Amino acid sequence: MSTPVGYLVGFVEPASEYSASYWKILMIIRDEVRYDVQQNRTRVFIKSVYVNKFKYYIDRLREINQNVIRINPDLPILMPEKLSQQGLCDSPLTMQVIIGKDNYLFSNVEFDFD
Repeated sequence: MSTPVGYLVGFVEPASEYSASYWKILMIIRDEVRYDVQQNRTRVFIKSVYVNKFKYYIDRLREINQNVIRINPDLPILMPEKLSQQGLCDSPLTMQVIIGKDNYLFSNVEFDFD
């Protein structure tokens, strides 16, 4: 089964008085993502995946004292190189990895730009 584990955003930061323009790449990773180094496998750690909810809570308790690895540690290093090779970005570029939960705010506010 496949499920999104995050998304990638890229944009050009405009030049300023102190720096030239450059590409900024943001890699946003879901908080529920876990990477297993031994198996080289990524999984999503959410309660709805578990048939036995008790096992889910046991796994959560095991995680408390461990250093959770979210993604392959080589990915943020290799991503800028691959984006440059494919011609999607130009050098110089920066890479920022953000890990967290998605929070959405919905409203029915209308903006009048006239």
